[in-house]
Order: sequence, then C-alpha cells, then structure tokens
Amino acid sequence: MKKIYFLLAVAAMTMTGCSQSEVVERASDAQTGRINFASHVNKGTRAIDNASFDQFTVFGSYAMPTSEKRITVFNSQAVKKSGDGWTYAATDNDLRYWVKDGAYNFAAYGIDDNTLPAGTNANFRDDRYLNLTGFLSNGANQKDLVYAYAAHTALETGNPVVAMEFKHVLSRISFVFKNSFPEGYTIKIDKFKVVNVRDKGNFYGSVFETNGTNPWVNPNPTTGEYETPERSAGRPEIAMNFPTDGESAASGQSATTEAAYVIPFAYTEANVHLEFHLAVTRTEGDQEIAIFDKTYNAQLMPEWVMGHQYRYTIDLTGSEVGLEPIVFSGTVGDWSDWEDVDAGSIEAGNLPAEL
Repeated sequence: MKKIYFLLAVAAMTMTGCSQSEVVERASDAQTGRINFASHVNKGTRAIDNASFDQFTVFGSYAMPTSEKRITVFNSQAVKKSGDGWTYAATDNDLRYWVKDGAYNFAAYGIDDNTLPAGTNANFRDDRYLNLTGFLSNGANQKDLVYAYAAHTALETGNPVVAMEFKHVLSRISFVFKNSFPEGYTIKIDKFKVVNVRDKGNFYGSVFETNGTNPWVNPNPTTGEYETPERSAGRPEIAMNFPTDGESAASGQSATTEAAYVIPFAYTEANVHLEFHLAVTRTEGDQEIAIFDKTYNAQLMPEWVMGHQYRYTIDLTGSEVGLEPIVFSGTVGDWSDWEDVDAGSIEAGNLPAEL
C-alpha cells in the first residue's frame, strides 16, 4: 500500500494491473498462396476490446535466403474486419502472395478511430521494426494504442493465416474518491486533472520485440543513454472526467473517474501532480449546508507499466481534508471531604413512638 501525500490531506492508493489476453477471432483455414490476417487483442475494459476492434494498420517485408535486400509487401496498409475474417484487398488484384523461402516480418498497430495523433510518424525501420515517433498522450489525445508483430518463413503451400496478437502498449489510470465523512455529508469533486505527465514519446518496435522492456525508452545508439518520454511545454495536463452526474458521493459511497491513457514510465521524482476542487455539504432536513470548498494538490511518483491499468483510491475524511471537528469533553467534580457534625444528645423521650 502506497500513499499520495496532499498539502492538506493524505490519501490511500491501491493499484491493479491487467495483462490477460483472449482470442478475438480464430484464424480461418489457410488459403494457399495468399497472405491473410487474423487478430488477437488483450482482454480488458479498454477502448479497444473484442467488440470494437475492427481495423489495424500493417507493415511487412521479406528477404530471400540468398539476399540481404528486403522487399516491402505492406506499407501502412489498412486491414479491416469483414464478416468472420479480415481483409486488406478491395479486389483479388490487390491480394499479396507468399514467396517460397521468403523470411517475412510483419508489424501493426491499432488505435481508437484508426487515426494516429497529429505529428506522429509510423516508420518501418530497416523494413523490419515499426517505430511510432512523436506520439502524444495528453488531454487532447486520449487514445488506446495496441501493437503486434509476427514472423514467418514462407512455404510453397499451406502457409498459415498471419495471426497478429495485439497488446496494449500504454497504461491506464483512474481515481476513486471515497466519502468517509459521517452520515449526512456529501462530497463533490470537480476540476480534477493530472498535471506534469510525460506526454510525448517514441514507441520503439525493436525494443518491444526483442527484450520486452518498456518500448517507450530506448538507448541512443551514439551516446548509449536512454531517451525517455518528453513533457510538452506548459506543464501538460490530462483532465480526469467523471461519468455524467458521477462526481458526487454521499457518505459511505464513492465517485470514480473515467479512465485516462498515459505513456508508461517509472518516475524517479514526485513531480506528477494531482489537482482537484473538493466541496463538502451537510444535509439537515431539507436544507443543504455548505461546509467548505477548497482546491487540493497532491504529489505522485508513479511507475506506470505498459499494458497495466491502475486505480488510485483517495479516502476522504474531515481530518484528512483539513477540517477540525467539534469535540466535547465532560468531567464531574469530586465530592467534598466528609465533615464531622456534632448533632448533640438525643433524649429517649424525644424519640418518636413506635408505629
């Protein structure tokens, strides 16, 4: 259990990761000679899932055993779902065919709305590895990105469908605000944003395919130093939105943000900020009384891993947001010391008669 430290509040944080995968569609029988595709995609509650994944963009080339020259077969070719299969060809004349003994390499990406953010370039490096340079994942560019590669040495006949197993290559984050105030208190969160994230990076297909480390960092071939994701100017921020009317929570309930995409990176300083406005009200009968409203700032040093999603839980109580509760105390004074009093003599004749 880690903690997010606020200027006025302390919030508990929990994290969950998802790295399951399942078959989107099983490959159909191979059609001799033709290059055909099938697709897998990681399982998870993400924008690109089994139901929505209907297009990807593929690059591919091959080299013969007697030559180092690679022949490009696909160059940013759209492959679309068509019935029970996938197609890249409008007509039979657009089909590509296997060349026996050719060593083929394929790389592909899929993205929400099938459009890379403006300024992003897809480069099929050395006609073998696909790099995506200048990729933006910020408030204006919230898109799920998946990536896959495959290799096959062509047979004369009986070549398989090229099964592209896509993986999510960004990270996802979400926040839960838990109302731990007493009964009758309501919290409302607005203007919530994650600020100062590394929002611009290069995705290196060669790193992804060869060693499985974070493909968003890469050693510079000249200096040997790792090139890390950048920050755009002006403290880039990502607005964390709530579902409609979902930013309020009664006592014992929670308000959960929608998910946001971030570039995977292990931060070494707590220089990612969480900023939000919190209002607390209390209900008495049919009257709503404003208790306070303030803006809070938290520092975060996350480690976001490719393909994982993280849910941060912020537990809000009065003391944690800077409220000082009304407290009573009560004491009872001691009895005085016993006082000895001389009651004088009491004559028997003055005693009352028996009843």
